[in-house]
Amino acid sequence: MFDWTQRSRQDNSDGYHMWKDKIKFRWVIFDNEPITNLEEHIIARKGIGRKFQIPSVFKELTVKDNLYVALNSDLGFFKNIFKFFNKKDKEKIDEIAEFVGLKDDLKKTAQFLSHGQTQWLEIALVVLKEPKLILMDEPTAGMTNYETSQTAELFNKLKKTQTLIVVEHDMGFVKEISDIISVMHQGKLLSEGTASEIEKDEKVKEAYLGHKGITNA
Repeated sequence: MFDWTQRSRQDNSDGYHMWKDKIKFRWVIFDNEPITNLEEHIIARKGIGRKFQIPSVFKELTVKDNLYVALNSDLGFFKNIFKFFNKKDKEKIDEIAEFVGLKDDLKKTAQFLSHGQTQWLEIALVVLKEPKLILMDEPTAGMTNYETSQTAELFNKLKKTQTLIVVEHDMGFVKEISDIISVMHQGKLLSEGTASEIEKDEKVKEAYLGHKGITNA
């Protein structure tokens, strides 16, 4: 992200003056290309996948059909009409279903999945588009301890091939999956570093952790 700022002078009652910086323009750069203000589908085509806190899947379709919809990358209307399920598609769907732990649920209608399984299905839908960067918003919200543990394993496998940025309040989960942690406080970056560095940061302790550490926060 790049900012262009404008500096203005402010005089106080004692005759002194101060300089105040004001952000005038802000650019978001991804893969050496500006993506500021682009429409969502254009951003997705440039290689950014997004998963929001509340999962959005086709609940009336089976897990397999959900994955097939995501797998189809043809943008034209007629290409979609005349596209047929082939062996390569089946292998890809089986592969991603096994990756997220849903291989035994391919024939199950999505509305009958548990909350954690629904989250994993949406992660699979994002991964099938093969994005370079995946943004995740509180992916473990509402999960059981077991589902959270399984999701940590999934993310540790996923980050070997994709870059992940995860917004999450479950600090134990964050510690399990993170390489670098960025701590935000009141809209500003408070601290950044490894899990061990964050645990020792006095500013973070005061704002969030206390003296219990990340795992027990």
